[in-house]
Amino acid sequence: MLICRFDKFVKRMKSNRISSLDFEVYHLETFSGHKEQFNKSKHCNNTSCLYFLTEFDLEVLQFLQNFSNKPSELLKIGIPALVTICLGPIAMIFYHSTTEFFWPKEKYPQLPNNNQCVSCFLTPAGLVYAISFGFAFSSALNKQSDILNKVTEEISFLDQAATLASKLKMNSDVRMEIYHAIKCEAIYMILQIENKRPTNFTKRPTVDVKTAIWEVLTLLQNENHPVEDHYVDDIMKRYLIDYISKLNNVCSDDISVLHSRTHWLMWVFLISLGFFSLYGVLMIQASSYRMELIMCTLTLFSISMLCYIVSDLDSPFSGFFRIDISIIVDVIYRLEVMHKMAALGFEETVCYPDSSRFTQKRYDSTEKPTVYIQTVC
Repeated sequence: MLICRFDKFVKRMKSNRISSLDFEVYHLETFSGHKEQFNKSKHCNNTSCLYFLTEFDLEVLQFLQNFSNKPSELLKIGIPALVTICLGPIAMIFYHSTTEFFWPKEKYPQLPNNNQCVSCFLTPAGLVYAISFGFAFSSALNKQSDILNKVTEEISFLDQAATLASKLKMNSDVRMEIYHAIKCEAIYMILQIENKRPTNFTKRPTVDVKTAIWEVLTLLQNENHPVEDHYVDDIMKRYLIDYISKLNNVCSDDISVLHSRTHWLMWVFLISLGFFSLYGVLMIQASSYRMELIMCTLTLFSISMLCYIVSDLDSPFSGFFRIDISIIVDVIYRLEVMHKMAALGFEETVCYPDSSRFTQKRYDSTEKPTVYIQTVC
């Protein structure tokens, strides 16, 4: 996984950046049907109003790009399997000493055939071993499924809130502030996944990203409601508030699930059960040294693989079976595009950028925000 991660990094560095296109010109030339919706009186000549991502946001996004499969996380995942592999040779080293203790050479010049006794031991030991590992596997799989549902649900709420904000009849400045609040919630979601605090970064946020989403309520309260306001707008505002409330519920209870790991005592219990099963297999006499060695090797390999699979599932954002969180970057990019559309005076700002043309875009904290974007709708 480290080699694949490095190979992807090299390919990304060698790939050519997509040429920048002037957003306004491209939009007007491509979507001729939206020309009448462009209000030149609201055109923002000041480039500062087009800034969407702060330096803190860029630093968080840059950290997210290198978050999955860090060497330290991969080492934590492999520790249970490595410990199990190390116990195999240790068991073989003490094999002769234990057999001489149970069957002294003075009384037993030749080791007796004890396969029936070993089978009586392996049957309950294997049953306990299988049930324990099955329980650990089921718990880790359910935890990853719960986290995936929570992340998917929150991303869906962010996307729907942005779409409703783009369809509401309101001032462009208010719409841009709502996009900013939703973006802060997405950044806060990334901080929760990374298990970081804003103080862990070099840059500092301009607002409290944890509570910025509630500014949407203040913006909706201060917005002037015309008499001829359509009833659909009231319904959309109600749904927008409902999505914000659900976002708060998701954020408030996922801290204990996102970064909870299997307790080390549970790992000691599982590895000990695997060691006992391996010790029982060592006592089996197959009248063939090669056959006995293959049986012990396969048993040790299966126990190590079980430990690795459970440990991999226990780490939801690293390893082979991890949750893909790159979609959060696409959601933030969509908010960035819609914000710039509102800043340039487009009354219709709902937009789904073509993510296939966005694969080579990387956020860099050293870059200054500009009025140019890599891709558009």
